[in-house]
Amino acid sequence: MSESSFPIVDLGAVIVSTVLLWGYWYVLRRRSRRNPGAAVHTFNMLVRAKWVEAMLSKPGTEITAVQTLRNSVMAASFMASTAILLIIGTLTMTSDLDKLSRSWSFLINDVHHSSLIGVKVALLLVDFFAAFFCFSMSIRLFSHVGYMVAVRQTAAGDVGTETVAVHLNQAGKYFSLGIRLFFVCIPIIFWFFGPVALVAATLALLWILNLMDRFPRAEVPSPAGPQSHTNS
Repeated sequence: MSESSFPIVDLGAVIVSTVLLWGYWYVLRRRSRRNPGAAVHTFNMLVRAKWVEAMLSKPGTEITAVQTLRNSVMAASFMASTAILLIIGTLTMTSDLDKLSRSWSFLINDVHHSSLIGVKVALLLVDFFAAFFCFSMSIRLFSHVGYMVAVRQTAAGDVGTETVAVHLNQAGKYFSLGIRLFFVCIPIIFWFFGPVALVAATLALLWILNLMDRFPRAEVPSPAGPQSHTNS
């Protein structure tokens, strides 16, 4: 394969990977709309709404609610800090692109296309910046929910359960999106090793996401099992 054909193959691999990712999320969204209990993230939204209802309906639960939200803020803060570290590491890598290409020349197949390596690094930066934005918005919304739960009534009127649940679910969506953006960096990193690695990593990621997004069903043992064990 000639050098000039590499960008065309890479472009095709990027298109295939993008279509696969968007297709998976489209199918997951449609499946969640048909059956909200079939996916983990929709089930978590229902649980968060029930949690808000329980916290606001029982007096004396403010401390428990604030502590739970604090844990969520700490988790989002940790992920946002991780995104910043990854951004700094990627920016540091941009200053040694030529050295990186020579050092990894036995694996990186586009060492003569420095502009293409720059595109890959730029995509990594965009991905990590987007993840940092999502985690930052998650922290912001979790903090607002803490105030809403602590103060049930304001000068503007009562803080409704639905309003609090919407803000909490929005914070959860941003956190989940930030995690998924971290996952997207895996195919981008494998792209450094060639377009085939990009598509293969995308397929592997979709397989893992499919396992993660399925709602785990508890296996209920049949009554005959314990009964037969007792009689034996």
